[in-house]
Amino acid sequence: MGSNQQDNQNQMAGSLTFPGSSNVQAVSEQPRQPRNLQGLLRFAMEATKIEDATGESQIGPMDEERRKFLEEALKNLTVNVSEVLREAIKVLANTEVMHAIQLGQALPEEVQTAFDNLLDFTDNIDMAVDFYKMGGFSIFPVCYGSENEKVRARASSVLGELCQNNPFCQVCLSS
Repeated sequence: MGSNQQDNQNQMAGSLTFPGSSNVQAVSEQPRQPRNLQGLLRFAMEATKIEDATGESQIGPMDEERRKFLEEALKNLTVNVSEVLREAIKVLANTEVMHAIQLGQALPEEVQTAFDNLLDFTDNIDMAVDFYKMGGFSIFPVCYGSENEKVRARASSVLGELCQNNPFCQVCLSS
């Protein structure tokens, strides 16, 4: 009965038990926990050694055709934001183009693209400041002089985007 009573003492919350003093097993030594990034990297590399590729890597010089392809692909993935802003300013500051858009007429593709690009990039405060420094605020008198309501509305959207939470552009607009 004494042994049964000791078993009852080792039981907690139904089926959970904890080892008695006679059942203690030695725990294998755990690896030292990393204390810095270098240690974390070493730990991760050791832990994932099994997952490493078994074959030899075949890294060698790149042929000219592949190099040109990769350069072209990377060039197409990046955008020169300053150039995009300059092109948009050039299109929207062109008085002949902007005044040729009649009341109720749909916006030409290049004008629509210019407004879209400005709205995409000038939400960044630094780009908005760069837009001003490039002379971008010169588009507003031209756009507001257009009889087309879509041009005036899109120009107002750009102006709102430029000045939203941007003290520099707010001061520039008011002066």
